[in-house]
Amino acid sequence: MNYSNLLKRFPEVNEVYILVNSFELYLGTQKIKIKIQQGIKNRKYSYSNSHHYHGSKQAGPYTSSRCVMIDSELEALHGAIEELTNFYDENDYNAKWIENEDF
Repeated sequence: MNYSNLLKRFPEVNEVYILVNSFELYLGTQKIKIKIQQGIKNRKYSYSNSHHYHGSKQAGPYTSSRCVMIDSELEALHGAIEELTNFYDENDYNAKWIENEDF
């Protein structure tokens, strides 16, 4: 199906994303899901994580601003995992995993 031609009939729609892959991983005992999407119009990838890590020394849970406009599925997965592990500390017993309400 040619989605681009379909979307031309709806010019008010800025972009539509197709779920191209999903993954599950564990950090410690926390199960985290990752979605990788691709825009129909711009062909760029984006990702979202089911949870965000909030270390006890952080003001809030960490989320990356680089989760959109990615050139490949592999780069998107790399970005998703990097977002999860950048501040992760397995010895921080007061850290929390915050559920992503938009997931």
